[in-house]
Order: sequence, then C-alpha cells, then structure tokens
Amino acid sequence: MENMINCKESVYGNENEDAAPYVFLTSSEIDTLLELDISGLQRKLQEFLNLKEIQTDLKECILLDYYVEGFWWGKENKFTSQQLEGFMGLLHKLLDNIENKCMSMEQNLQELGKALVGIGQSDYDKKACLASLNVDQAKDVINYFKVGLFQHYRLYECMFSVPRDVMVIGAEQTIEVVKPAETPFPAPLEEGISFEVYSKYIAPLTPIAGQDTFQVQC
Repeated sequence: MENMINCKESVYGNENEDAAPYVFLTSSEIDTLLELDISGLQRKLQEFLNLKEIQTDLKECILLDYYVEGFWWGKENKFTSQQLEGFMGLLHKLLDNIENKCMSMEQNLQELGKALVGIGQSDYDKKACLASLNVDQAKDVINYFKVGLFQHYRLYECMFSVPRDVMVIGAEQTIEVVKPAETPFPAPLEEGISFEVYSKYIAPLTPIAGQDTFQVQC
C-alpha cells in the first residue's frame, strides 16, 4: 500500500488511465499461494503485506483477515490462477479506494461495476484483468463484495480514519514484602497510637519461663 494518493485528488483519477489497473499479486505469487494451506497462506500474505504487529495491532489483523479470506474464497470457488490474479487485484483496489482515495460507498460501488461491466460480451476487452471470469463468476464476485466489504463499509472507513487506543500489554505493580517476624507487622498507624503505648499494652504477651502463664510487658 505504498505510493498513497492524497484524498484531495480526484477519486476517479485520470480518465485516460489503463482500464485494468487492478494489480496486486503476480501470477507467480498466486501460484505459490495456491500450494499453501490456510496457515501457510496467512503467513505468506502477512509477508507480502509487510504486516509485523498482527498480534497487537487491530488494523493489521483486520487487513490480513481481509486478504486471506478473499484469496481462500476464490480458491474454494475453483478460480484459476489468472482469475485469482484479477480478483485479488480488484479486492486490493476497492480497499485502497477507502484508505487512500476516501471514496464513499456509492463511488466504490461504481468502481466495482466499472471493473465487471461487459463480462460475457463478445466485445469485452480481452486484456482486462477480469476478462477470464464468466458471467456466473462475476455475479459471485459481486455478492462476495456485497457481504464482505460493502455491508461493513462504515467499519472499514473507521478503521482507516479513527485513531485507536494503544493496547496495554503490560502493567507495573508495587508489592509490599512482609517484614521479618520479630518486627510487629503491620506497623501501628502513626495517627492512631504511639509505639510506646503499642509496645506496653498491645504487643504479644511474653511467656514466663517454666510456666504456662503470660505476663504483659510493662
């Protein structure tokens, strides 16, 4: 997510831009990910995304989950390597539109429609990154983003715009150690009675040698 675009720029960019700008993972990276189980996929995508604090940073954890879930969904739906390449590019683009272009949900929906319009038609641009999808797969992609992204759009906006509290993972505590047994503990309150009175009338009784009786220290 480098080369971030300032929100003040046009959300649609230059009209002469390439019609298929959705590039995120290369075909070789896609092939590598397809060989991994879910744990390996998570570790590899964490590496690709350069996420280093997923155990303590909520934003990084959400981002990793977003990409892992998307890739695994495409894999379970039998997407080919080429189809996954286009799908993951679109998945990345829609999230980037929220983070860096500050697109509203309506604008981002238009972006999704622009990416998928024409699929299944004979005059569709065969060089477009989503050209390998058929009509049914395009409908599945729309439903996926409807549930996985747009239904929670406000939450993603908050994730990128609202500062989060720092998570406290440690705390300092002061522990008072018990003093040696020969010292009265706890000590009498300073504002209560004097130590002289305590020693004379309250201190433990002292046994008289050779007798089963006690005497008060006086």
